[in-house]
Amino acid sequence: MNRRRLLTLPMLGAAAAGVGALSLPGAAQAAPVKIPLIWQRQQRNYWCGPAALRIAISAWHDDASDLPSQTSLASYVGTNSGGTNRHQMLSGANHWFGADTYDLEDVESRGGLRSSVALREQFWQRITNGIGAWVPPIVNVVVPAYSPYRPDDWNNSSEVDHWFVIYGYEPGNRIVYIIDPASGLPEFDPDPTYGIRFDYLCQLVKKAYLHF
Repeated sequence: MNRRRLLTLPMLGAAAAGVGALSLPGAAQAAPVKIPLIWQRQQRNYWCGPAALRIAISAWHDDASDLPSQTSLASYVGTNSGGTNRHQMLSGANHWFGADTYDLEDVESRGGLRSSVALREQFWQRITNGIGAWVPPIVNVVVPAYSPYRPDDWNNSSEVDHWFVIYGYEPGNRIVYIIDPASGLPEFDPDPTYGIRFDYLCQLVKKAYLHF
């Protein structure tokens, strides 16, 4: 396992969809902070969890050939046709990163991140800490059909319960950069990476996330 040095890097692949539209008038401009990750589209419609784990694990690997397959990840954590739950995701993350690298923040019983300023500020701090430590947050979102808070180029016509990975942030405007295993699939953003306003993301984190 090769844990890489912290760098401030340009965005992976294509420019983040909709980021220009997300800029807030009069807000201070600050350089985004990002880490390079290796994207792979999820190989089954219920494998967003294993695919997100594989993307996150790539933070500590330079070569895609060193990464576990989605099949091996799904088998280890016990993914089934119903998806991957938060405890399975935690088990998988700590198996491949090392024991106790990740913690689970369960916010469902507290009404999700939208219910509390304190929870949202804690989440922001954990994003910055995780990116600084090369331990990218792995986030579960529940996105209602046609939600005004969904990422710009999503077009989901039914509710989506989904895992993706945060690989960077912009401190001034509080933009969060996502690398998404479902990108390119129908109703999702066509680009592997995109930006979303932090306050919008917090409306969608209703269950849990994994953090450093």
